[in-house]
Amino acid sequence: MNRPTNIILSSLTLILNGFLALMNFSEWYIVKIQGRTAEYPFGGEGPTPYYYKTAELYSTVNLIWGIIFLTVLLFTTWTVIKGQKKLTAISFGSTLILLLGLFIHGQIGT
Repeated sequence: MNRPTNIILSSLTLILNGFLALMNFSEWYIVKIQGRTAEYPFGGEGPTPYYYKTAELYSTVNLIWGIIFLTVLLFTTWTVIKGQKKLTAISFGSTLILLLGLFIHGQIGT
């Protein structure tokens, strides 16, 4: 893998994982820590994923996804610092697979 491709791949991986970790942790924080649940359709009303049954379940699911994406973010950061191009590509592939898993997980129960 040449240098420009590696820079683009690692940057995209870092940005994507950082964004997804931040979004999941912010949802967990809003629902679990702040207790702001009025704007969420908890209770299984309408076509919502299964984890909208309760605020507790929703916050737990978001916390788990946040930890997963944070782990890949930290791994990617380590591979970039160490200059491991092969592992950076594996991180990018893992990110794409996890993103697909996140979308599929969101369709369960709708």
